[in-house]
Amino acid sequence: MVFIGKKKSMSQVTTMIHDLKNKKLNGPEQLKHHIESLAEKKTEEAKNGQNEAKTTEPKKEEQVVEWTQEEQTKLQAAMKQFPQSMEVFERWNNISEAVGGGKTKKDCVARVKAIKAQLKKK
Repeated sequence: MVFIGKKKSMSQVTTMIHDLKNKKLNGPEQLKHHIESLAEKKTEEAKNGQNEAKTTEPKKEEQVVEWTQEEQTKLQAAMKQFPQSMEVFERWNNISEAVGGGKTKKDCVARVKAIKAQLKKK
């Protein structure tokens, strides 16, 4: 989001300009009061919109990717085949290709992190 003067977003300023063109405000105090009320209204709407988005859409990290035993075995083999000395992006690309089954780099990394976390708990 782009902010103008680090206080108001571009959409807030555009809305205020449009509203000011349509209203006749006398004096700087009325103008200032009107601008502040519009900014507060937009800020509250944005906060409410963000809160609704947080509650209605599940986070991607919360979505559980199912792993078969075959995919787990392929992941372990690929981890051995492609050492940590490789460039990270290339390594995880190769690992996800070796695992197959539609697993992405992100899925593979998340799986390894989850397994490491479980092992640390023990």
